[in-house]
Amino acid sequence: MLENGDSCSFDSECLSAFCDPANLVCACDQPGDCLIDEVCDTSEDPNACEAANSCGNGAVEAGEACDDGGTVSGDGCSATCFVEAQPDGSECTVGGNAACLSGVCDTTETPSTCEAANSCGNGLLEGSEVCDDGNTAAGDSCDRQCLLELGAGPCTDGAQCGSGTCNTVAAAPVCAMPVGCGNGVLNDDEVCDDGNLVRGDGCSQFCTLENDWRGGGGCAVSASTENDGPGWLFGMILVLLFRRRHLAN
Repeated sequence: MLENGDSCSFDSECLSAFCDPANLVCACDQPGDCLIDEVCDTSEDPNACEAANSCGNGAVEAGEACDDGGTVSGDGCSATCFVEAQPDGSECTVGGNAACLSGVCDTTETPSTCEAANSCGNGLLEGSEVCDDGNTAAGDSCDRQCLLELGAGPCTDGAQCGSGTCNTVAAAPVCAMPVGCGNGVLNDDEVCDDGNLVRGDGCSQFCTLENDWRGGGGCAVSASTENDGPGWLFGMILVLLFRRRHLAN
């Protein structure tokens, strides 16, 4: 029962006998204990009547994604009542990106969680990222820098690859090792590099020109030259010497 002189007067904002003289607040057990423009904040101890449609009153209302009864940042719910990105994840299954203070809800997680914007692994393709699969694990085609891993594609240039090299001459361009036969890049010790290690297509698995290849480039090297090497040359010299002696006789 309300009585004057106990710090909770009749003209206070308390609706009934839920006035707490010790804390000078209007205590409540349920919403009906507060005025029509107030809500009962059950996150307080004791419960307290607080203004409706205000962040920190413990009730999730229009324009809010969370309301933990306070306006302290860093506890998962920001001072403006949006879900904060936490190391252990803060759920944003309901509300999606709009629920997060960062504006990024990683839907690749279960449950979906708020994560920092412009960071690799948040499941959202941003800035200079080529891929973002929602994690920074290796071996899943997207590396920890959100670039394509070896063998992943398609790619159009080396900047999209963690290795820095894109095999653009392959039928299906993929990221390749920066140095090595078959990477589609002509390195210093190579005569050719057609982007594969297949034999019989003009460029061998060792990136040397193949013999008797009459492919699109029109390049042809004698099979005897490659197969026999110095032996073939020595044989040709003997033939020439024999002919010379024969003519001389």
